[in-house]
This record gives sequence, structure tokens and C-alpha cells, in this order.
Amino acid sequence: HNPNPLGVNLSRMEFDIYLDDEKSGSATQTSSTSIGANSDFEIPLRINIPLSGNDAAKHLLRIKKHLKQSGYINYKLDGKMYFSIAGAEIGVPFTYEDRMTN
Repeated sequence: HNPNPLGVNLSRMEFDIYLDDEKSGSATQTSSTSIGANSDFEIPLRINIPLSGNDAAKHLLRIKKHLKQSGYINYKLDGKMYFSIAGAEIGVPFTYEDRMTN
């Protein structure tokens, strides 16, 4: 939600991805999104989690097992959003947590 009386442009995001409290990757979102004044907004994300190496494969198997047993996976995005305002870019820290279900 943008509680401000002015609209802003989200120019990019940089964040780490955690699945069940374990860091699973990092991402940079570079597509720009206009956010209106005093409005709710959604940000479409495309996230790729590398699956190479033994640690990644073990992590993926743990996630798959947990999803099968419990029907959900907790995830967290932790990083910075960068807004373009009057020609300047301002970085704002954010954390978003939710649950994915199968």
C-alpha cells in the first residue's frame, strides 16, 4: 500500500529468498512499476532458484518432503525496493513473509 499523497515509480528490487527459514537464492527485479498515490498495488515477480550442486539438491528434496507432509512452505523475501522520486532513487528496506500451498 502506498499511503503517500504522491505516486511513485518502483524502479527495481533486490532481495534474498528464504524457504522455510533457509536462504534459497537472491533475485533482482528490474521491471519498473508505477504506483499511484494512496493506493494498493501488486508487484509481479519472477524468481529463479538455482538447482545446481549437492547443497541445492538436498535443500530442494527437504522442501519437497516438507510440502508433501504439511501441504505448505513458508517463504520470506528480504531486501530493498528502489523508488524513483523527482529524479532521485531512494532505497527502502522491506521484508515480506507468506505461505505457499500445494
